Amino acid sequence: MSKTWVKWLIAAASLVIVGGIIFAVAMSSLNWDFYRLDTTEYEAKTFDASEYEANEIRSVELKVNSFPVTVTTGDALSLNYYEASDSEVSVTVESGVLKVNESQDYNIFTSSWFSFGKLKKKYELTVPIGMPINFSGTNGTINLTGVTTETLNVKSANADIKLTDCNIENVVISSANCDTELNGCTVKNAQINSTNLDLEIRNSNIEKLESSGTNSDVEMRDTESSEINLHATNADFTLSGITVNTLSLRGTNLDANVLIRGVREEYTVETHGRELPSAQTGTTDKKITLRGTNNSVKLRWA
Repeated sequence: MSKTWVKWLIAAASLVIVGGIIFAVAMSSLNWDFYRLDTTEYEAKTFDASEYEANEIRSVELKVNSFPVTVTTGDALSLNYYEASDSEVSVTVESGVLKVNESQDYNIFTSSWFSFGKLKKKYELTVPIGMPINFSGTNGTINLTGVTTETLNVKSANADIKLTDCNIENVVISSANCDTELNGCTVKNAQINSTNLDLEIRNSNIEKLESSGTNSDVEMRDTESSEINLHATNADFTLSGITVNTLSLRGTNLDANVLIRGVREEYTVETHGRELPSAQTGTTDKKITLRGTNNSVKLRWA
């Protein structure tokens, strides 16, 4: 190695060390509170629905790209939200729909490089029982707790969704990258379509569940369902302690571990592909269909 290269390496290492020292000194002055690096200005706002007549607002549409959203059920419609110096927010009522539109206007020269504050400053939406909820946008971080409604519709490029103790007629989720969790929920119909899907369902009752995608990682535990259809190109399915009448698992690369609460003899098992569990004819109309090209599937009853 030439002396010139050695000098360059020493200079680069010195800059890294100096940068580390400056960073440590700066963060120490902020008590290592990374939220203080956010220079974005926030202003709390409240939407007042009391000026509208009863039933004048029949549904909610939210397009929120940079703030997390929490939704609960209450006696009346209300919304607490934030306006930020790097985004524009409009809240309007049009044809019986409360429309909330938040668009981030990021400028590399004027906007804060560290928008950590938005993680703490959530949009808080309260809806009456039964009011349909629609989300759209580039990024959606949505948390619903104890919500009872007819429809939840989410269309987002990147969706992070958590439903806890909710009672929903129809759940429709469409996203390129989707991380969805249901815990203690009752759903009549759930349809989830995502290129990259991470789905976890626990202690729930879903009458009909359909999911499809390219890369799907689905985990269901202690859940009851009449019909489950899980389809993906690269499928990783773990179904433990489920009660189901009709189950269809399909994938080009199918990796599945299934434990059903029920009686083996009651189920008809149809298989399409190699290295799959044995087919059988059941004594009832309960049915399991397994289809794949490259398969690693375990099917058990308890």
